[in-house]
Amino acid sequence: MLLVYTHKITPRLTYIFKQLFVRMLHLPIEFTTTIEVFVAHSGPKISYTQAPLGDAFFVAAHNLLFEQGVQEQLIEMDEWEGLPIFFKTSPHSKIPFDLFAAAFYLITRYEEGLPHIKNKEGHFDPSQSLAGINHFLELPVIDCWVKQFYGDLIQAFPQLPPLDAPKVKRSLLFDIALPFQYLHHSLLSNLGLFLRALAAFDFYKIYEQLSVLLRLRSDPYNTFEFIKKRCLQNGWKPTFFFLFSKSSPFETTISIYNNAYHDLMKSVSDYFKVCALVSVKSQHRLFEALPEELKYLEKEIHREIKTVRMSQGIISVSELYSALTEMEIEEDYSMGYATVMGYRAGTATPYYHYDLSHELQSPLRIYPVVASAWVLKNMTPAAAFSKLEKLYTALPLSSCQHIFAMTNALLKKNKSEKSWNKAFEAYINKHEITS
Repeated sequence: MLLVYTHKITPRLTYIFKQLFVRMLHLPIEFTTTIEVFVAHSGPKISYTQAPLGDAFFVAAHNLLFEQGVQEQLIEMDEWEGLPIFFKTSPHSKIPFDLFAAAFYLITRYEEGLPHIKNKEGHFDPSQSLAGINHFLELPVIDCWVKQFYGDLIQAFPQLPPLDAPKVKRSLLFDIALPFQYLHHSLLSNLGLFLRALAAFDFYKIYEQLSVLLRLRSDPYNTFEFIKKRCLQNGWKPTFFFLFSKSSPFETTISIYNNAYHDLMKSVSDYFKVCALVSVKSQHRLFEALPEELKYLEKEIHREIKTVRMSQGIISVSELYSALTEMEIEEDYSMGYATVMGYRAGTATPYYHYDLSHELQSPLRIYPVVASAWVLKNMTPAAAFSKLEKLYTALPLSSCQHIFAMTNALLKKNKSEKSWNKAFEAYINKHEITS
């Protein structure tokens, strides 16, 4: 057990210390504000306050964990043994910055609570984030800080258990926004696809569409048997997120009354976990539209939905997670950027949402996703899986999870897309999951 002395125990402080020590390092901790208790403790201990306590292991505290609300913070970047850092503190500190305040700033998406520029879709712009500006978006910097800090802590307290070699879990998600490319669409939708292909002189697409509609070939997006077979053979258990919403100006969907769509979802749910891909419309009307979407999907798969992912990314972190908490959603897989790879919250370790407006930890668990299907499809298959593997091998702790998203459409059945099928098959064959 590690004892932490601080001059004031706050919800922010207990939240981030437990995330870093208990959930990342599996090291139990206790807190005290009594100097005598701290001095008398014979085991590993650190002081986290403004001034050193004798020769105790001291980490100088920034004010962030003792404040309330969201306010502008002075950010000056520096480096610590090759890692980017900010919130530099006292030269008497064992490390040159407040790791705990910096981790809290990133993991709570503090900067997204400040005034910021949104992109044209109304989302937080990753290029304007602290990680984007300073080029560490693809680094799970909090996990790296924790590993490096623990090395210093072990030198001071050799009785602490050593870190094991990281055994990182790989997790695959499938976003199912359109299960079929041509079948089961409305007449108007298919006419639109036909006219766009005609205007682009894309005669192969016209031939493909007509062949599918005449039932001469299977729908290119109906890749579910291929996915099921390959995943089950290699021990993979992907999570499927189905968009089950009425069409809106934001996105086109298959009718929620379509029996073929119902049968597909039931079939997938027999083998894999099925969850809700929340529509953009529902993000704009969380309390009105989202419960309805969940209710429709629960009715079809005969299971309660407690896990969600946002279609096209998060619009507002604070509004979304407050609403999901109130609706008693337990897990969210939206913490990532739709347009770039990387760690939006600075970590690859799942964590509980911290509500900055009420200063408390909520029961909603957030799973960081390093890459979306949109990012992958804008790369060659070889480059995409090579990059995923590079990110995986760089993960420093066993608490990390390597989570990425694909779509059924990415593996669609036509000659021009077969390289994705082969690359996907090679990847899951190479990384067979046995437990």
